[in-house]
Amino acid sequence: AELSVSLVSPEVPAPQPLTWQYQIRGLAFMDAKGVKFNVKCKAKHSSEEVLAVPLPGLDPAVVAAIASASGPEAAAAAGVNLTHELIVADQHRAALASALTVEQMDQLPLLGAAAAQQLAAMGHSGAGAAADAPVLRYKLCFAPQKAMTAGVQLAVSCSTGAR
Repeated sequence: AELSVSLVSPEVPAPQPLTWQYQIRGLAFMDAKGVKFNVKCKAKHSSEEVLAVPLPGLDPAVVAAIASASGPEAAAAAGVNLTHELIVADQHRAALASALTVEQMDQLPLLGAAAAQQLAAMGHSGAGAAADAPVLRYKLCFAPQKAMTAGVQLAVSCSTGAR
C-alpha cells in the first residue's frame, strides 16, 4: 500500500514542533510462484493426495526455533503456529465447499534433508527459492459431484505475521 501525507503548517505558532504519528502495520508476504499442484478426479469419484508445500522466505529465526524444537510439544516450544486458508473464487465456492478439504499433516515444517526429500517426491527439484525451503505437508481430498475446472490458492500463515 502507498501512503501519502501532506502537512500544512498551522497559522498559530505552537510551543513545540507539530508532530503527527501514524501506526503502520505490514504483513510479510512471500509468493511461491512456480509451485503449482494439479489435482484431477472424475465427477462422483474421490482423490486423496499429499502435497509438500515449500515455505520460501520463512523467517530464519522461526526456522532456527523449529530446528531446536523436538518432542510432542515442539510447536509450542518453537513458539510457532502455522495455519492455512483456501482462497476460492466466488463462482466455485459453493461447488468446492464440500468437494475439497485440506488438512495440515505436520505441526511444524520439515527442514533440511527431510524437506528436500518431500519436494523431490512431489517433482519439485532443482534450484530456486523453493529448493532449500522448509516444507509443510497437507492432505488434500477432492471429491467433486460434477465436472468442473477451478483454481484455488492455499495461503499459509505463520503466527509471526508472515503469509
